[in-house]
Amino acid sequence: MTALNLRKIIRISLAFCLYITGLLSLIVRVRLRKKAVVLMYHRVLSGEEISRRKIQNGIIVETGTFKKQIRFIRKYLKPISLKEFVDHLEKNIPFPSKTCLITFDDGWRDNFLNAYPVLKEESVPAVIFLPTDFVGSLRSFWQEELADLLAAARRRLREDKEFVKKNKRLLTIEEIRGIMACDPKRLPHEIASFSSIQKKKSISEIERLIHSLRQALPAEAMQEKKESNFLSWDEVKIMAGDGISFGSHGKSHAILTGISSREVDGEIRESKEILKKNLGQKIDAFSYPNGDYDESAAKAVQDQGYRVAFGTEGGFVCTGADPFSIRRVNIHQDMTGSIPMFLARIVGLY
Repeated sequence: MTALNLRKIIRISLAFCLYITGLLSLIVRVRLRKKAVVLMYHRVLSGEEISRRKIQNGIIVETGTFKKQIRFIRKYLKPISLKEFVDHLEKNIPFPSKTCLITFDDGWRDNFLNAYPVLKEESVPAVIFLPTDFVGSLRSFWQEELADLLAAARRRLREDKEFVKKNKRLLTIEEIRGIMACDPKRLPHEIASFSSIQKKKSISEIERLIHSLRQALPAEAMQEKKESNFLSWDEVKIMAGDGISFGSHGKSHAILTGISSREVDGEIRESKEILKKNLGQKIDAFSYPNGDYDESAAKAVQDQGYRVAFGTEGGFVCTGADPFSIRRVNIHQDMTGSIPMFLARIVGLY
C-alpha cells in the first residue's frame, strides 16, 4: 500500500467517523453560520464515459455521485441562484447559514446531458461559466489534445520500434519518457501530472510541444473530430430558459496572468458581448480561467461592468467579501465520492 492510498483511507475513515457521530454536521453549522459556500464543478460523467478518458484529473464527478450531492444540497443546505448571491453581496445582507451556490466552469456538453436533468429534477439553481470560443465548436482545450497525443505516442511506441529513433528529440523530455514507460494503470495519472507542469509555461511553449507531437503522429493528429465536447448555443438557451444562469469564462480560456493587458481586456469584453448577444440578457458574472488573476485582471473585469468574479481558492463567502475574488470549493470524485467526504470537503477539512 502506497503512502498516498494510506492517506486516502485515513481521510475516508475520519470523515465517516465524524459523520456517524454527528460532529461533521456540527462543524458545518459552525463554519457556515451566516456564510455561503460556492461549489465549483466542471464535468459530470458516467462511469463508462470516465473509463474512456485519457486523463483522470480533479475536474470530474460521476453521475451517480452528483445526484446524491445535489439531493443532499437541496435537503440540508440552502441552494440559491446567482442573482440572489450577488444581491446579498451588493446589499450587504448576511447570507442565511449554510447557503450554497453551485457553479460549473468550461461549459462541457455533459453539463447539459448529465448535470442539467438532475438540477432540473431537484429544482436546484446553478451558474455555468462559458469560454465563448468553444461553444458549439469542435475545438479542444490544449490539455485534452495533449492527453490524446501522448496516449497515441505510447501506442505508437509499442507498435513501431523505429518511433524512438525518429523522435529522439521529443523523448529527451524526462516526463514524456516516463509516460512512455509507465504502468498502463498509471497512464492517466502521469498524463495529468505532465499537464499540470505545462500550465506553468507560456501558451507558445505549450503550442510548440503539441506541434512536435502532431508532427511525430500525423495520422492521429489528422483524425477529424466529429462531435463537440462543449455546449451548443441551443443547449445553452434551453438551460437559460429553465433557471440556469450563465457567466463568462473568457473568450479563448487564456490564463489572464499570462497575456498582455490588451488581450485581457479583449477576453473579458468580447466574451461578455457574445454571451449577451446569444442569450439576450445582462451578463453579471465572470470566472477566471484556471483561477489565475491579479489586481489588474480583477479591475478589468470590474471596468467591463461585471458585478462579481470567481477564483478557485478555497474558503467561504460572507458579508463584506471582495466581489471580484470570490472563493470556491472544487468538487471532484476522488475527494467527494461519498456524502461524508463531500461534507468534509465543503467545510475545508480536506
